[in-house]
This record gives sequence, structure tokens and C-alpha cells, in this order.
Amino acid sequence: MSSKQSQARSQLFGANAKDSKAKPEPYTKEQMQLELDRQQQQIAEQDKILDQVLLSMGRIKESAVYINEELDSQNKDLRAMEDDVFRVQNVRQLTSILTNRT
Repeated sequence: MSSKQSQARSQLFGANAKDSKAKPEPYTKEQMQLELDRQQQQIAEQDKILDQVLLSMGRIKESAVYINEELDSQNKDLRAMEDDVFRVQNVRQLTSILTNRT
């Protein structure tokens, strides 16, 4: 535990917070306000982080959509090329057969 955390703990829970034998004193309004402020600060920090995660996820989604579109386009091109190769092979076979007949 850092000294800053230890100091905050002592300020929030009292100096004897680590002493399990000591009877805890009731929280003062100041202690409760400090804890509430700390929690609100943590929530604000978590909200900022979640906003950044949301933006990152949006960018990842955009990239995934683009990649999917690109793959679809390339698959169409490959199918067209495959058809062309198949036609060329058929023409070569026919040419070979016709050449051997003469």
C-alpha cells in the first residue's frame, strides 16, 4: 500500500484502521464525504476509460466492415479469374484435340 493510500485510509477510517483489536469509531460526515468524493472520482475515471473503449470498438467495427467488403470484392475477382482459367484450359484441350486429328 502506497503512503498516499495509507494516508487516505487513515484519514477515512481513522489512525487505528489497521489495528483489528481497536473498536471502529462511527464515520464522521467528513469521512463519509471523503469516501463519496473518492467513489465519484473513480466512477468519473471509469467513465472516461469506457468512453475510450467505446471509441476503439467503433473503429474496430469500421475496420472489420471494410475488411469484409474487401474480401467479398476479392472473392468475386477470384471467382471470375477461376472461370477464365477454366475456359482457357477447355480451349487448350480442344485445340490439342483438333491439332492431333489433323
